Amino acid sequence: MGIIEKQLSRQEKLIITISVALITISLLGNKYLPDIMGGIRPQNRNFIGLVINAEGDVRMRFGDSINWLNLTTKDKIYSQTYLFTGKNSSAIYAFLDESSISIGENSLIFMDFITDPTVRSTEEDNGAPIAVNLVEGKMQINLKEDSPVKMIKVDQTLINTGKATTLIQLNYEKQGMDISVIEGDINIVQNNTTYNVKPGEKLDIENKDTAPEIKRVDQKTMDEIKRIAKEDQKKALKEIIEKRQLGNIINDLVQGLTGN
Repeated sequence: MGIIEKQLSRQEKLIITISVALITISLLGNKYLPDIMGGIRPQNRNFIGLVINAEGDVRMRFGDSINWLNLTTKDKIYSQTYLFTGKNSSAIYAFLDESSISIGENSLIFMDFITDPTVRSTEEDNGAPIAVNLVEGKMQINLKEDSPVKMIKVDQTLINTGKATTLIQLNYEKQGMDISVIEGDINIVQNNTTYNVKPGEKLDIENKDTAPEIKRVDQKTMDEIKRIAKEDQKKALKEIIEKRQLGNIINDLVQGLTGN
């Protein structure tokens, strides 16, 4: 009888220990789990692309969060997201249509779906319309024809790319900005004035007090931007193809298990 009572005592202690652990986990979970799970599978956000190259300090955070998450190659990118690179760092992101964005060191961009009802996708477009906002730094955008990226912003400057294949480079710092067009024919709206910038030209905006000026881009710079864009495109194509193949495998497995 004494052995049974001793065993029951051990069981009771175990139950109490487990109960305390569960309560502790529950209390901590209510406080920290949303942010942890947000980094793994964020709620109310949609997958829009992949990290196809990350070098150095590359991070992301969601628009309503204060927590930064480290990014590595093949990580997913979601809507309502800030993307950051630190000193001596760079990153390349690819959309599902193989369009790509690369950002240099000390740069910050924000990506989200466009909520403006006047901006819509057509049957030819590759997904819901996306806006990219360069908050600071250097960014190169290589857009395929009918890319889902429909709007590019730099401070109060709006860039309309249209439907054609587009390759542009943007530099934005405190002392001013310049937007170089390598491929495509874009319209840039700045202070309610529209500037049509053609391939081989750049819009130079020294500061808010001086009028923007359209200048020529030297051939060496154009060739270098094209070379980098071509390399980025190869990486994007490889990663997107791998993701599509994985998606097909998963679909086949699901169909096999469900019998559909």
